[in-house]
Amino acid sequence: MYAEAHFEGERINVEHRIYAVTRDGRRHYVDPVSDLEIDFWRYERRFARPLRDHKLENIRPILEMVVDRYPTFTELQVEDYPMIITREGPKPVPKRTISVVRREDVDEVLR
Repeated sequence: MYAEAHFEGERINVEHRIYAVTRDGRRHYVDPVSDLEIDFWRYERRFARPLRDHKLENIRPILEMVVDRYPTFTELQVEDYPMIITREGPKPVPKRTISVVRREDVDEVLR
């Protein structure tokens, strides 16, 4: 199977990063290895993408780990770390928060 073609000017998501945000506004990076004990691909495919898409029921066991590790978080933010295709090759572009999941929504799934 071949990878999908990409074209000049196209924005490509290289990876996602999840942050647990606390009441004081501090953002804590949810590290795949130290916090969740999973590798990059499991983090990306089985946690970051479903979280981004608000498919919380699909990631219940991982959400339980996040709540244990960051019990006072008020929301989870999903950031993308993209590149853009240019004639000179891929170039980094500014990251952005692409999804926010409220703590109440996480608690609802974990009930």
